[in-house]
Amino acid sequence: MKKIGVFDSGIGGLTVLHSLRAACPLLDMVFLGDVGRMPYGVHDKETVLGYSRDCARFLREQGVEAIVIACNTATAASLTELRQELDIPVYGVIEFAAEAAKKATKNSRIGVIATDATVRSGSYTRALEGYTVLERPASPLVTMIEGGIADSDARALEACKAVLADLPEQSIDTLVLGCTHFPVYAKPIGELLPGVTLIDTGAALAEALKDTLGNGGSGKTEYYTSKASEAFAAMVHRLDPNAGEIRVFGW
Repeated sequence: MKKIGVFDSGIGGLTVLHSLRAACPLLDMVFLGDVGRMPYGVHDKETVLGYSRDCARFLREQGVEAIVIACNTATAASLTELRQELDIPVYGVIEFAAEAAKKATKNSRIGVIATDATVRSGSYTRALEGYTVLERPASPLVTMIEGGIADSDARALEACKAVLADLPEQSIDTLVLGCTHFPVYAKPIGELLPGVTLIDTGAALAEALKDTLGNGGSGKTEYYTSKASEAFAAMVHRLDPNAGEIRVFGW
């Protein structure tokens, strides 16, 4: 492939894009952050499905040859439908993160933190059938990350502590960061769960798909967002110092 599209509700998908860029440095990519309608994780399935269809249609109009749903909530709500509706391959993060967790765990006890919508969907419990899965909703972290609160901020540590709740006492040895925003807070989460392997969904997807997606482009990345955001722009330039213009559009 030469050109793929990647979409998310905002900052989180940039961590997936970063992993994909590391795995496929010459692949051309178009990233869409739907900041104007984030967070997706507080909405019902039908709403998120509608948002995902909009994003997929926009990326298809940019001439992409495949689409990566860089969002666990959107993957849970729309992967099956988009695969049926589009004439190009569509990939989601959940299946790859689940496979990475299966390989990492030694005691078959796996924790998952995700948005409320992803937890309600039961997608990780189904993908990890046969394992003990402890899911915890963590939507407040999305809002904090989109608000630009850094991992070094004391508020980030306290929020992570509240989200993890009883997980430190549950003998899990693996934790899936079941929202692509959450690697931003990997440091405080790791401090609260020493010895637990953290699964970055974007890294798992990139590793699994690098041969499938190939490396046939020029290495260009185009950035679009449905709403101007200082936090989004800052994360783009933090992960891609050579990023060009971030184009803003309205639905």
